[in-house]
Amino acid sequence: MEASTALARDFPSVAALSREDWQALLTESLDPVEHAEEVRFYEAILHQLPSVRLLYDAHEAQLRRMEQAAAVNEAQRPELEALRAETRAAYAHARTLEQQWPNVEHAMIEAHKRFTPQALCTRLRLAANEVHEASEDLANAYVEGLMPSMDVRQEPHTQDATFVRQYRALRVDYHHRALRAERAVREPGWTR
Repeated sequence: MEASTALARDFPSVAALSREDWQALLTESLDPVEHAEEVRFYEAILHQLPSVRLLYDAHEAQLRRMEQAAAVNEAQRPELEALRAETRAAYAHARTLEQQWPNVEHAMIEAHKRFTPQALCTRLRLAANEVHEASEDLANAYVEGLMPSMDVRQEPHTQDATFVRQYRALRVDYHHRALRAERAVREPGWTR
């Protein structure tokens, strides 16, 4: 091939090939087993081309980078597997809690019912009624002379003072609770 052609100018390493070599390279489909020497010759010429050499170098550099990244990934495998297992366990736990939530929510609502303003007001009224009943029972026991805390050997004025002190304490407690219950009915936000 003449040195003045564009091919020879762009690819000086192929300028030395004869026309027959070029035709053989271009027209034959070479079986790598039967024509091993021709294949090696073709590859040797192809590998000498500067653009092909640059592609091979870039390919090898990319392979090295990929192998390094794979090595880094492989080194992180145990940590990633542990993280995957931990995530799987956390997800399973979250699903279990999600399934338990309706029962927990129902129990919370039931537990909170005791502390609603209506329930507290009702409990306050019941407690006031219990104290009222206790004071009435004490008064009836005193009238009938059956007060358990009275000693027959005590002076009558001492017995009266004991009854008055106990009855008065019960009635004060009753009135405090009754007033609080009334106020709770009038003013729902009132808590004292």
